[in-house]
Amino acid sequence: MKILKVVLIFLNIIIFQKSFAQKFKISGGIDTYYAINPMDLTQKTAPIYVSSNQLNSPSINLALIEFKYQPTEKIRFQLSPAFGTYMNTNYSGEKKHLRWIYESYLGISFGKNKKQWLDFGVYSSPYTFETPKSWDQLMYTRSLAPEFVPYYITGLRYQNEISKKLKLSLFLLNGWQKIGFQNKIPSLGTQLEYKVDKHSINWTTYSGNEKSTTQPNFGFRFLTEFSWAFEKNKWKTQTCFYSGWQKIINGNYKNWFQINGLAAYQLTKKSSLTFRQEYFHDPSKIQISTNSTYSGFSGSVSSFGISLKPKEFLLFRVEGKSLYSSKNTGLFILKNQETNWLPLLFVNLSIFL
Repeated sequence: MKILKVVLIFLNIIIFQKSFAQKFKISGGIDTYYAINPMDLTQKTAPIYVSSNQLNSPSINLALIEFKYQPTEKIRFQLSPAFGTYMNTNYSGEKKHLRWIYESYLGISFGKNKKQWLDFGVYSSPYTFETPKSWDQLMYTRSLAPEFVPYYITGLRYQNEISKKLKLSLFLLNGWQKIGFQNKIPSLGTQLEYKVDKHSINWTTYSGNEKSTTQPNFGFRFLTEFSWAFEKNKWKTQTCFYSGWQKIINGNYKNWFQINGLAAYQLTKKSSLTFRQEYFHDPSKIQISTNSTYSGFSGSVSSFGISLKPKEFLLFRVEGKSLYSSKNTGLFILKNQETNWLPLLFVNLSIFL
């Protein structure tokens, strides 16, 4: 009988572990990089960017672990702690005890089809296709597009998988990329995702009052963004356009916009070439701040990269970027002199699972 009890206990442990493993998933990655301004090796940081922005020093852009747990069909939980130069720069406005949260939310499913979810917490941004996780992206570096919309959002999220092709998300948000509580009326966000064949379309909006202690002259803000991705044979393409309007108290609405396009060509099963061209226009300094004596930023960025994937969990990339401002804004410095051109070179190694 004792042997039978031991066997039964052992079987119960195995069944529990197997069941737990099906409900609990771990993923993540480490993105390391070395970046320089090849025309000025003394430069330490890349202006404008929060992703991979440290120069002339080996760095970790993002080290991330994602824990996903779904004990039942109606409950889900995710916790994703992270660190790196991206987290240090992008979360500098948050309280210190919140700066490690990449994602953290609890969700409940409802409805007969179990395809509707209501979540509460911190989520990765729905705006643009680009995320901080470089190993999921066609190019190593981010374009300016995701750098100047929320990389993360906080609040309530309603998701409804309307069909296999169409998914709707609605957000009641704690402002524009804020985890700490904001003492104001919540902002609103929407996302509509449509996937058919080799096409993926993403349409998002944001609206809310952006007045704060750091921006006392800001009022209502509205943003609309449209992204499209397509695959055919050895080619993958992405394009993104968005435009925003910011109300200035006792003034008019100020507009900014950007557009970018990316193409990736698969050379072999383990290598690819990528190219991206983008344009960003912010004459009123709503998103990109310049020296007070200069006008706002309007400029273009060209990027070219080579990707090698020797293993399913390993990615090596080399990428060059050329940033050009149509006017001298004081943003770019070359050998202690202001310039309207900034070249950057990146070498990246990412390990992920």
